[in-house]
Amino acid sequence: MYIHMNHPNHPVVIPLDPRQRWEWIKYALRLAGYSLGDLARELGVARCTPAVVFEKPYPKMERAIAARLGLRPEQIWPERYGPDGKPNRRMGRPIVRRHAEKITTPGGQANGKGRPPGIQAEGDAEVEGGGPGDGQVR
Repeated sequence: MYIHMNHPNHPVVIPLDPRQRWEWIKYALRLAGYSLGDLARELGVARCTPAVVFEKPYPKMERAIAARLGLRPEQIWPERYGPDGKPNRRMGRPIVRRHAEKITTPGGQANGKGRPPGIQAEGDAEVEGGGPGDGQVR
């Protein structure tokens, strides 16, 4: 299946199958006098970075490729955009919690270990003075 678009000079036929579309993009870039390596150099990214757009949405690269081809990103990747031309995905990086929240004392001070004050895990050394470097290890 193909997407048919009207181009000022000739009709543009873009494959809907992702693998065929990727080959079409590379072919169309070559016809326009570009390679993926040229594109990477222009954008100041690693040579393999343009290929990321094949696997997942990458708005900066989608815009760059589309601009070199005289198209809009939503014409090349219609499944990634809504009818209004806006991305149909959440913008920005996903929120990922990498660390457990620190538990704080009633005074607002965190113990830095994710445990309530006064509770030690096996292997923790008790320190006089209450903090690292404040006293001697008992």
